[in-house]
Amino acid sequence: MKLLADERSGGVLTRGEATIIELADGPVFVLLKTPVAGVDLGGEATDALLATLPDGGDDYIAAINKLGGWFADPVSAELPREKWPLMVRFGDLNDPTSVKRIDPESLGVKRILLETTHDDVTVGLQDRLQWLQNGGLSLDPGGSPTTSPTFAQTIYQSAFTSEIKR
Repeated sequence: MKLLADERSGGVLTRGEATIIELADGPVFVLLKTPVAGVDLGGEATDALLATLPDGGDDYIAAINKLGGWFADPVSAELPREKWPLMVRFGDLNDPTSVKRIDPESLGVKRILLETTHDDVTVGLQDRLQWLQNGGLSLDPGGSPTTSPTFAQTIYQSAFTSEIKR
């Protein structure tokens, strides 16, 4: 994931793709969102990284530029447990409705360390998940609207990558 200063005053842009953890029983996808509805991982990551700066990120835009600036030194921070990203896996990688939530602790995850980098954003998730095509679609876009949506209906393709258009 990459945090970029936005062209508009007072905003940031999160750019990147889900991280894939390859396990013997299949891949786990670390999404760009948290389990809390509507909370983007980029904001949580930004807050954790800003807290490591000497001024604590008091001047938000200047601090974002320090974090994302090309000449900035790398900054690292541990992401608090309550702000960890949503992790999922699929019963069938070709069937987005087969998505299941994974408890990170069941995988042995003890902490998540964030670090800024000058590396390019990785791309290619769409090669792995062929059905990724529209960030505005849920993983079950054909499902009927309901007051009790399935897990697949609550996850949008944009949680996997910022590189697809809505």
